[in-house]
Amino acid sequence: MLEKIHVRAAKTIYNLDWYTPSDQVLARCNWFTINCLYFYRLFLLAHDYFYDFSPTPIKQLFKKYDCNYNLRRKLTFLLPKPKSELLPRSTCCKAISLWNSLENHKRSMASRSMFKNTLKRRILCR
Repeated sequence: MLEKIHVRAAKTIYNLDWYTPSDQVLARCNWFTINCLYFYRLFLLAHDYFYDFSPTPIKQLFKKYDCNYNLRRKLTFLLPKPKSELLPRSTCCKAISLWNSLENHKRSMASRSMFKNTLKRRILCR
């Protein structure tokens, strides 16, 4: 439902024909789908916490993997143990899972602007 409103807004703003398919509308407007925007924001949330750009209340939701060795998991978060069905669906868990799924060279980008550009290219390639 929200995606339909998103596409309608694009059609209205760019004065496109109402019969144009959704994927073509978003491509012409150079917009991402709502789902892509959601994942993009989750990646940025995890990045901001990892490199200490986030506010203090958000820092309580994430715990970095603590390791003295130079392993592949060094730049990851610990996934909290679920005590209910709600935790795996939470924004925090989804952001941690997405962050941990990134390649090491992407996780090691401390610059927010470089990370954002890399993410946009990754989302466009999907």
